[in-house]
Amino acid sequence: MQVKEQNPINHFRQIYNELYPKLMVHACKFVNEKAAEDIVHDVFITYWEQHQLIMSSKLSAFLFRATQNSCLNYLKHQKVVENYQEQWQLAIDRCEYYNQKIESNTMLFATEKELNYKMLEEAIKLLPPRNAEALNLFYFEGKSQKDIANQMNVSLRTVQSHLAQAISKLRKTLKHVGVWITLMLNYISL
Repeated sequence: MQVKEQNPINHFRQIYNELYPKLMVHACKFVNEKAAEDIVHDVFITYWEQHQLIMSSKLSAFLFRATQNSCLNYLKHQKVVENYQEQWQLAIDRCEYYNQKIESNTMLFATEKELNYKMLEEAIKLLPPRNAEALNLFYFEGKSQKDIANQMNVSLRTVQSHLAQAISKLRKTLKHVGVWITLMLNYISL
């Protein structure tokens, strides 16, 4: 390449026109064409910004080395980006998995709880009518034992007896159901 004394813009155009195709071929050995275009353009921008510091006798070698180094840096950066994307996707997948698991467990718990309530309702229906009435008034309607005694026209001691019998029968009827009902019945008996 022969360099004549000329103004910097004309000199740059001459270098660009002569070396751009060669630098593109060199860059395409490392990266795809789109990345190669960006890299070669960046190399020429760097050259333009520092053209006074670069010896014109070594310009071709400088541009080829700069292109090669930029390609290698690009590949390293792509590896970091790919690794980051993999880690990010893994984190997203984990979150989705745990959210599905939590949602599934919540639905399962809600279904189990609903089933337990239905079983409790059915077991209460099997109680003697006065036991069931006292239990419903006390635990589900929140009435006091004194109010229940007045409503049922019985003594306070009879209400307490009905409640104790109801709890005892429910425990026997629902003992196979599991911990949840047992805990609930323990709470009721407090």
